[in-house]
Amino acid sequence: MIAAPALWVVPLRVRIALVMSLVFLASLAFSALLTPTNPEQAYFFTHTRAWELALGGLLALLPPSVRGLNQWAATNGFVGLILITLAAFLLNSESLFPGYIALLPVGGAALVILAGRGIPGPAGVLRNKALQWFGDRSYSIYLWHWPLVVWYDFAFGEISFGGGVGVVVTTLLLAHLSFQHVEQRFRLGALRVRRTLVLGAASVGFCVLGAGSVSAMLNGIETPKSALAASRYPGPDALVKGVQAPSGIPPVPTLSWLAEDRPPMSKLGCHQNQASPEPVFCVVGDPESKHVIALVGDSHAGQWAPALIKIAEAQGWRLLTYTKSACPFGNFAVNIQGRPYESCAIWLGRLLEELPKQGVSTVYTSLSRYKGYEDQIVVQGLLDVWKQLERQGIQVIAIADTPWLPFRPDDCLAAKPPVECYADRAKVVPRADRLKLAASRMPSVKLIDMTNYICNPQICPVVVGNIIVWRDPHHLTATYSAALAPYLADLYTYLRPQPAMFRKRS
Repeated sequence: MIAAPALWVVPLRVRIALVMSLVFLASLAFSALLTPTNPEQAYFFTHTRAWELALGGLLALLPPSVRGLNQWAATNGFVGLILITLAAFLLNSESLFPGYIALLPVGGAALVILAGRGIPGPAGVLRNKALQWFGDRSYSIYLWHWPLVVWYDFAFGEISFGGGVGVVVTTLLLAHLSFQHVEQRFRLGALRVRRTLVLGAASVGFCVLGAGSVSAMLNGIETPKSALAASRYPGPDALVKGVQAPSGIPPVPTLSWLAEDRPPMSKLGCHQNQASPEPVFCVVGDPESKHVIALVGDSHAGQWAPALIKIAEAQGWRLLTYTKSACPFGNFAVNIQGRPYESCAIWLGRLLEELPKQGVSTVYTSLSRYKGYEDQIVVQGLLDVWKQLERQGIQVIAIADTPWLPFRPDDCLAAKPPVECYADRAKVVPRADRLKLAASRMPSVKLIDMTNYICNPQICPVVVGNIIVWRDPHHLTATYSAALAPYLADLYTYLRPQPAMFRKRS
């Protein structure tokens, strides 16, 4: 019997290559799985981008005899340049990036590196002095360009051609200075441990101070919903009443604030996370009122909080918000990352006991599109919960889900004028909304569909009446939700407000 060789017998280079290969495969798989559902996390999380670094490590581990010395080196190198060029032209705001599609530019770069410095080959092209200048400063350019773009948008609004040229020139200047006086000094200077540690700590401190200052600035510039002049920001009035939105007005919220234009529950600590099953809630309106309504459900229910808050404050109601991430207000089992979402089921059970105790008379709810579940299972789960509320004397008002964009609104608005950012209504409004289907089977449930206040008969614009409608592909901005308050109230006669309460927004 021959014993298997011990791991330590395997050359170190091979062992490291095996580890790098595992990192490459695992990270690429994570990226491919996460990108379709959460491209932001897939883009920024280390574990979904580590495969790109691992591929570079694998190239470095190849024996020198392999790199750039085979007969296909030049061909591979030029193929790599073609792949990088294709990525520059083919990838856009609608691409599911990074995911598998990131193999296009990353694989192209790997082929160029693998080709080495041989002539003929891409090295002959890339030795151009201008290309090398940009290549040396590419990381500094990457670091500087985005803060400048965000600052320009905050200070001047949409970037004009002249403004874009100014941003590019400023980026190159700052990138050159930081390359010369930061990168090169750290790279080529003598190693002095104490000095390096002090400079490193100071750098981290400045980063934290800068990030905190920017965060404070952004929190300070959030536009109060009540401060939007209806003459400048007619919002849904532009769709419903044909009110002309004045041109030249930068839409709100600003792109730098767009992702943060959320309902207030997250900031107030009463939007429950995925871990806890406790039905925490916020109280809005008149806390002493005996007319109690509740907003319950997942984040797609939560997006209606700004509108309901305006209604509750105008009518003197007490509004309770019970929302939980990715947790439907329906009796059907959901999974999170392939595992049963146990805290959601517990939360739902406790919430059904809590609502009568709080004296709730009316419940507003909505529902995201839970993919991978049969319509009948979802519909029956909704009906089970609604019938329980009906037995407790609680009225249910179901708000149909809003359209989902096939692209990121901020990416589109950063690249195009607002009039060019829209989706075809027929493609983004679901033919079979499970919430509507459930409501049709239970006459006591009141159904509200706000689609006509978001889209016109043909398209769903990203900007309506100078207000940006979506903060991401499938959640309304808090600003637009608040602007919908009078229409949400009017769609249910029991909740019809006095006209004077809502018709003026100044």
